[in-house]
Amino acid sequence: MKKKKKVIKPKVRNLAIALFTLCVACSPPSRWQFKKLIRLEGCSPVGIAATSGGLWVSDAASNRLLKISYEGDVLEELKGFQRPMHLSLAGEDSVLVANYLTDEVVLLENGRRSAWPLNRQVNAPAGAAFNKGWLAVADFYNHRILLQKDSMTLSVGGQGHEPGRLYYPTDVDFSEGNLLVADAYNNRVQVFDLSGNFLKIIGENDNIRTATGIATDAKKLIATDFEGNRVLLYSPKGKLLEVLKDSLRNPSDVVIWKKQLFVANYANGSIAVFERS
Repeated sequence: MKKKKKVIKPKVRNLAIALFTLCVACSPPSRWQFKKLIRLEGCSPVGIAATSGGLWVSDAASNRLLKISYEGDVLEELKGFQRPMHLSLAGEDSVLVANYLTDEVVLLENGRRSAWPLNRQVNAPAGAAFNKGWLAVADFYNHRILLQKDSMTLSVGGQGHEPGRLYYPTDVDFSEGNLLVADAYNNRVQVFDLSGNFLKIIGENDNIRTATGIATDAKKLIATDFEGNRVLLYSPKGKLLEVLKDSLRNPSDVVIWKKQLFVANYANGSIAVFERS
């Protein structure tokens, strides 16, 4: 028996087309595509920073820093750190290292190491950032950010779960004259002004399980979700733009270099590389 062809009435068909168009519009196209894994033998990467000469990676388990090329070749190994955590740039080729077990921030510049003068004692620094004379340090066990410029010092945050309070912050960055904080175990990113005033929360409703690393540029904020095995990309205003999941295993930190995005995978000792599609 011949099956009758179902006839879609014009109004129903037009509604279906409208709904399909709406769904496509609501799903932004992927801007980043996974390219490859750079495997680092015997490494547990926590922090990552990009320079013109290559990527610096902190290996917390082995108390060292590695410098690798953008193709993945190891160029340099620096030992003698004490659980180095997140990294950032203090200049074109100057790297700030949060030296967790010695309660100091180390400046690595032209092959030399020096302790950055801190106006107050910190307890287990997990990340540091420098911008236009301002230094910010994620003071992990004190649940605060030490924010200093010359002799002026501010204590931002304090233990708690309310907006403006922190719970084991792990990374910091500056963007558009504001301070951004990876509020790790509050599962969010918080934004403050440089007077220490709370401005807003980013990622509060995105099911982040541990916000460990952050990076910014003029167009976006990027956060790593360590336990969720994700990287989340936001607009400067905090709108979720994209979620990356491919080949991520406990991503601890992230950095953008030109048209590539590099993610430190703590669990499997690798760097995941993404490219703009």
